[in-house]
Amino acid sequence: MGRLKRKLKITVGALFALLLFVYAALYFLIGSEYVRARVEAEISARTGYEIKIGALRLAPPLGLALSDVAVAKDGAVLFRGKKIAGSVTLRGLYDRRIHRLSLEKPSIHLSLQDLFRPSAKPAPQFSIGELTIDDGEVVLETGQRAPFALSAISLSATNVNLGAETGLQLKANLPALDASAIVTLSGAAAAKRAEIAVYQAKEKKVFAAALLMTAKAGNAYEITASGEAADLRWGTETIDGGFQAVVAAGAKFETVQWTMEAKMPRLPMKLLPMGTALEPGAVAATLSGGYSAAEKTATLEKIAVRSNLGAIDGRAAVRLAEKPAQVTGTLRLSGLALDRLKPLMPVALGALKYGGVVAAEANVTGAYNDPVVSGSAWNDGAKVEGEKISARRLAFRIPFAWHRSSLRATAGSLQLDGLAFGRQGETQFKFERASFSGDGVKESGKPVAIDGGFQIIAGRFSTPDESKIGENLNAKGRFTCSACGAETSFRGEAQIESLELLWNKFFGDFKERKPKIQIDGRYRRAADEMTLNRLAVALDSIGRLDVKGSVARLLSDPAFALEVQSDDLRAAGFYDFFIRDTFKTAHPIVGQIGVGGKTALAFRAKGSRASFALEGKLRLEQILIQEKSGGWRAGPIALDLPFSLSYPAAAKETTGAPAVGPSTAPALSQVEGLRTGNLSIDEIKGVSVVVPKISAPVALWNNSLRFPEPVRFSIFGGAGAIEGLAWRDAVAAPWDFSLSLTLKDLRLTELTAALGWHRFDGTLSGSIPQVRWAGDSLTSDGTMTLNLFGGSAEIRGMAIEKPLSPVRSIRMSARLDALDLEQASHTFEFGRISGALSGTIDNLVISQGQPAEFSAEIHTVDKSGVGQWISVDALNKITVVSSGNDAGSLYGGLAGFFDFFRYSKLGFKAALKNDRLTLRGIESKGGQEYLVVGSWIPPTVNIVSYTQEISFSELMKRLDRVKNRSGGK
Repeated sequence: MGRLKRKLKITVGALFALLLFVYAALYFLIGSEYVRARVEAEISARTGYEIKIGALRLAPPLGLALSDVAVAKDGAVLFRGKKIAGSVTLRGLYDRRIHRLSLEKPSIHLSLQDLFRPSAKPAPQFSIGELTIDDGEVVLETGQRAPFALSAISLSATNVNLGAETGLQLKANLPALDASAIVTLSGAAAAKRAEIAVYQAKEKKVFAAALLMTAKAGNAYEITASGEAADLRWGTETIDGGFQAVVAAGAKFETVQWTMEAKMPRLPMKLLPMGTALEPGAVAATLSGGYSAAEKTATLEKIAVRSNLGAIDGRAAVRLAEKPAQVTGTLRLSGLALDRLKPLMPVALGALKYGGVVAAEANVTGAYNDPVVSGSAWNDGAKVEGEKISARRLAFRIPFAWHRSSLRATAGSLQLDGLAFGRQGETQFKFERASFSGDGVKESGKPVAIDGGFQIIAGRFSTPDESKIGENLNAKGRFTCSACGAETSFRGEAQIESLELLWNKFFGDFKERKPKIQIDGRYRRAADEMTLNRLAVALDSIGRLDVKGSVARLLSDPAFALEVQSDDLRAAGFYDFFIRDTFKTAHPIVGQIGVGGKTALAFRAKGSRASFALEGKLRLEQILIQEKSGGWRAGPIALDLPFSLSYPAAAKETTGAPAVGPSTAPALSQVEGLRTGNLSIDEIKGVSVVVPKISAPVALWNNSLRFPEPVRFSIFGGAGAIEGLAWRDAVAAPWDFSLSLTLKDLRLTELTAALGWHRFDGTLSGSIPQVRWAGDSLTSDGTMTLNLFGGSAEIRGMAIEKPLSPVRSIRMSARLDALDLEQASHTFEFGRISGALSGTIDNLVISQGQPAEFSAEIHTVDKSGVGQWISVDALNKITVVSSGNDAGSLYGGLAGFFDFFRYSKLGFKAALKNDRLTLRGIESKGGQEYLVVGSWIPPTVNIVSYTQEISFSELMKRLDRVKNRSGGK
């Protein structure tokens, strides 16, 4: 047993050594030059091809590896490979099956004619278990100048069958689709068939296609193909649909005609570079074309695509004879609903609803690698609807040209009819027509540039309360955007041809003012901020404003920081347009005033629409204010005024720098007290009065307009002073101001002449401690004292309602103290009366220049050294006033004996209301009212009032009779 085991080991060892020797001998034999040459010759003889092998070696265990392999026929290389490696098994040798075949960098050259050319050699009958191709190339020779090449081919297939009838079957992985594919090639010389099936998700078939190539008489060919995808997943898209195609080719493919039809229930837009937002829905396409070798032209004779987005029709041709090849073609788009383009629009425009369709036409010309695409897109009659914007009709036409990644739109036009902005209950803008026409350019790597003109016809706007209304707005201008992108640079100008504007109490027709606007700036989209390099607003006969600065949060809650300047504001034009024409109806005196001179203005503005602050300087030069009839004038006036204003009300002053915020009205500099300017008026001149030069410091700071020092002036031979003149808040309460007035030694002769009153002598001195104009009324706190007729008069509680209106009303009360009756009666030519007069007038109301209401008690008082006498002429006039009858017959006879009569009391009590005057005497006796009570020392006289109630108009008639009879006595 031991010897047997030893013999067995020796036998096995010898056999292994023999096999190893044989394998080594075989390895070196196969790698020899002799075997390589015999293999080349044998394969060439059996196949009819010229075979070249660079190197041949044995690959363990039973395999061959060939390097630098080339296959040629008639001098033309059909195959070249860097390395071919194969292996077989013992069983495979019996079954004519190659276990594994690998090709590295193979290059295969095929001829369409040779595919159908019969071969005298029998077709090989073998199969391949595993076939791999790494970085391969297939070149298809069509018999013409340019072959068709596919490069960088990689393949991993199993169970490849080669044979005359069974054909070829390949199985490959498709990593991009996470799928596998099986390709089957079969057929004989007269017809060849190719089928492909793609599987996903556990061998679910998602795509199947078949191609049949049949040889026809005269070396012609017919190719039919069809395929269908069902739930084929490619990335995030799913593809469904099918196609059919027919190709008819002449001998050597000198002519080709083809037709293809495809249908898809939904186009996978996410796979296209044009965007992912559009949804065309179901798509049906028909394409047909051909190729002519004689004319060297390929054509697309029909392009027809139908979808929910519209229809595309066209044709194209490529002339291959030219260098480079030239392409021509036309595409027409029709029936594209404008509403379906919303996914491509900006968010604001995409939120709107559109009616109407878009059409377009494009022509392609030029070299195939450098074509020019030109055409036009247009729309007519679309409707726009949205929450804040709408248009009755939208129309546009955009001619365009695309070349070398540069897109140009030339002479494009956009028109909107019935355009409206704003929701119900908000400020609304409406335009009968708004249009834009111009050019646009988009070059590769650069933002869009736009240049064109615009026009607005019959525009209007209104606020919800209609306190601000604009009507009949017609304007035109130009707009240039040199870089319309993340940072947009723009310029523009506009000419407003007409505009009627109501802004609270202001109303103006701007047609004659011809407003012009020029703008130059930049807009940063990310920050929503606009920078104004220049904004100029000019009005004929008024002047121009220049603005620069920045506006943050332009599209949400604008906050601005601006510098405003004007060196040429004409006072006459400004006053006439913005003040006189607006207020002359309510305040006729404003309409009778003319203004001339020049104004300059410079200030900074900071804040928001709700709250902002201004700080700067106002300068007036050679200002002249005068009544148009020449009754009076003031000027020249000069003003140099620094100012600080806040809206809507004055800012609270602090000791430090004020806080700055969009919801407050901050001051623009640290508060340092009032900064004063100076006001000077060379002269104020009336028909009979001249006020010489007035000069005073003035301050307008933190909304407060003040004269910190008294304004002193000379008038009517005397002097006056206005003290404490101040507007507490000139912005929030422009009609609220206060002052005190002092007058000294005014000559009553000049004063009464200037006022058109009855002229009398004497002087006037007095003071008004406090006068305030608040709202629409002028009130006086305190008493004004007038020294006249040897006594005094005090006026208190004076108030004027609507002082600038022709229906102004004056209310006051007065107290008379020991007025010299002799001076008064002589001055007013009421005869001669001596004595001293005192009394009160309460609640006097003067409306439209006439007393409307009062209650009065006037009476004489005893005064040392003053007698009480009354002339006959005065008695007669008092009688006329009290009774309406002439008393000449009563006192005329007595006048022959006496010129004067003594009296002990003189006076009356009166009350006026609703044009009814109640007149009572100074004393009542026996039911009679005595206006004059005689003394007990003769000559004496009594005057009784026989009329106790009369209309005020009747009293005025009686006073006119007395005035007309005055003889100066």
